[in-house]
Amino acid sequence: MIKFLSYLVLSVIVLSGLLRYSLEFESAQDIVIEQVSRARISNAAKGFPNPDSLRVFVCGSASPLGNSSRAQACIAVLTPSHFYIFDSGAGSTANISRAGLPYARLQGVFLTHFHSDHISEVYELNLASWVMGRSEALRVYGPKGVRKVVSGINETYEHDVGYRVEHHGSDLLNPKLARLKAETIRTGVVLEDGDLTVTAYAASHAPIEPAVGY
Repeated sequence: MIKFLSYLVLSVIVLSGLLRYSLEFESAQDIVIEQVSRARISNAAKGFPNPDSLRVFVCGSASPLGNSSRAQACIAVLTPSHFYIFDSGAGSTANISRAGLPYARLQGVFLTHFHSDHISEVYELNLASWVMGRSEALRVYGPKGVRKVVSGINETYEHDVGYRVEHHGSDLLNPKLARLKAETIRTGVVLEDGDLTVTAYAASHAPIEPAVGY
């Protein structure tokens, strides 16, 4: 019995080492990324049995000070033809991944204001949807000031984008799709996409000005 357990432990150690070693190679990492992407896209496609459904997923609702059991502000709105995120607080991207939502279909992110707990994972959304095969640059909608926020995110993660493209190649990760695009909005209808309409209204969140709801 002791000999069997010894062989078992040794086998696990060897296999773990081989896996870790193999992942040092670009081709192995590319295979892993592609397989994970396909699996998530396949799982997401199963989440829409009703062709007329609109679904709202709360991917975060914690306070700014954090909560061990919840992510910060984030709402996902999906139909068979649309996928938009409203705010992107810490921990929310992991919830989106766990729910199997279709990153490749993500069309845009709407920000209500620029508190850290509402914007801290915008780049994580950008990265996840980019890796999963998003076909267009991700647009970030928000009130006045959104261009500065988006510019800062793009500049902060410029090196990260470069490293990933250099490592995996532009065929897998198109660098043109890695930079976020800012869209400054005003109150009223801000987006009409087929049957989906997004309307912004002024929100009271002193001392923040402007702040909006959707």
